[in-house]
Amino acid sequence: MANIFAGRFRKMLLAAWVVIGTWDTMVAQFLPRSWAVKMPNVYEILAKTSGFFDWWVWLVVGAVMTTIFSIEYAHRRNGVPVSSPSSEKNGMSAPIIGMVIFGLGFLGCLVWWISSGEHPEDNRVEADPLRWSFLADTPGAKNFLMGKTTDYGVEIRGFQAYGKNATGEYLGGLKGEVRSARNGKVYPLLLHEDNDLVPLEGRGIPDGNQFGVRTLFFGGNGIPVVQFLSEFGALTFIIEYGGKTFTHRFTEEEVWKQAEWLDEELKPKPKRSNYGPSREGSNSYATQLRHAAIGYRDGIVVGRLKATIDRCAARQWDRLVTIMPEQRLHSDDLMNADKSKLSPRQVELVTAYQLREAELENYVKAVEDGRYSGVQAAKSFRHRVQQLSSRLDQLIEDWNS
Repeated sequence: MANIFAGRFRKMLLAAWVVIGTWDTMVAQFLPRSWAVKMPNVYEILAKTSGFFDWWVWLVVGAVMTTIFSIEYAHRRNGVPVSSPSSEKNGMSAPIIGMVIFGLGFLGCLVWWISSGEHPEDNRVEADPLRWSFLADTPGAKNFLMGKTTDYGVEIRGFQAYGKNATGEYLGGLKGEVRSARNGKVYPLLLHEDNDLVPLEGRGIPDGNQFGVRTLFFGGNGIPVVQFLSEFGALTFIIEYGGKTFTHRFTEEEVWKQAEWLDEELKPKPKRSNYGPSREGSNSYATQLRHAAIGYRDGIVVGRLKATIDRCAARQWDRLVTIMPEQRLHSDDLMNADKSKLSPRQVELVTAYQLREAELENYVKAVEDGRYSGVQAAKSFRHRVQQLSSRLDQLIEDWNS
């Protein structure tokens, strides 16, 4: 075995696997839940998400790595031309050894997993007796986000769910939370009681009673739909009761569809005219909203696009300062320049610069205010800025010539 794992790279790979597997197993199995929720798994840190792998997967990964090392070592040791039946036999032993090791490793992992009886999934309830609204067959009951209409559009306020205690007994000591996969934030569940929201932890639900739970994002003040989709990915709903833990993961696609539906449902409807209904369709609007969120999330609007314009502006700024050194220009001077003190050609240059900067500022403000209308607006904006930048470049070239 020492020869199998010889070499610096293989030792580093093995050490990384041991550390990662040990950490994730410790978090999943041996730490109290109050501590574990504050200690993300390694794969959650790397992928900024959760739910794709469990602790036992690392055991399988280790078995696969051992198999690969074994095959590589066997081929390296026995990698000689086949010139005799004995050498051919030795050459074919490498894949057999690898498959035997892999099979034994996989069987050992499977036996340990089944016999331990301590895997967190054992507490997962597939048909939960609390009968959650988001698991019902009726489409209207699956709504799990709260929203409100403001002067700036629809905003997301929080998560909501309704359940019914169908366990046949009183449930006490409830507690739960909703976790965001993208930003890692944890929001404790609140119980809807007497038109008020109180902490769920420590409360109880009598048998047969219906109840509602909620979480408030950003204190319930609301967040624009586009920003919500950019900052929140998949959501994980976790609630503990009666010694059991129920977990339900809302995928990113489900969260997006819910936010899009909420935005479409709550936004002001277009007025009907004498010439028939508006041609604006919900599918078209949902598509635009999705593209807007993608652009916001990936930094195309506020990050990448603005950085591109800033680089262009810096280059043009250096050339403008060279053209008009007597003005001792600063960025504020150009945006508020006294054109009466400039020559006609300088006025033309300053005006072109102001138009380009104003276009960028207006667009970024529209995004921040939630008035961004989709990918077509982004294309139109980029085209407009490119035209203005090209115009400014042309004026600078004309000046130098």
